[in-house]
Amino acid sequence: MKIQFVIRESLSDIVDQLSNSDFWATEIQCLPGKKIIRIKDHAYDLSATAEVLPKEIVIHTAWSNFTYRIFQRDGKVCCEYEGAFRGLLDQKLLPHLTPVGNILDYVVLESSLYQPGEQKTLREYARDNERQRSLREQSKASSSSVGGYADRSSAYGFAHYLKEDLPSS
Repeated sequence: MKIQFVIRESLSDIVDQLSNSDFWATEIQCLPGKKIIRIKDHAYDLSATAEVLPKEIVIHTAWSNFTYRIFQRDGKVCCEYEGAFRGLLDQKLLPHLTPVGNILDYVVLESSLYQPGEQKTLREYARDNERQRSLREQSKASSSSVGGYADRSSAYGFAHYLKEDLPSS
């Protein structure tokens, strides 16, 4: 999935958060025209790498290989996320990225759920993703050889928190 949204933080705020955090260890390498910031959380054995360029920051998570590209466009700071739906803004090693407005109203640019060029909001994507997950669970339950019982724990993922009201319990 790929989505782009406007955030409140500035590029310099993001660099400052990456460089100075109480939550992770930071290693900074300065190269001509860019800065590489490696952040690592030793407690959870997590790491990420941020490439700081003059007009953008690209953050790659190590385990899940998600990408956050933060850049300026038309006087606003935008974040482009490419990765799994359930990983959106849910990384342990990530500076604060506060969407302007309701993130559910932003358009999903690319997804395996939709045909190329088909655009839906993240709200619609969350519903469609949950439907697909439910169908997979039902299929798994009906094909299970243990009386039709399936592990339901995966059905309570990130999609339940992307609702307009409170999370379901």
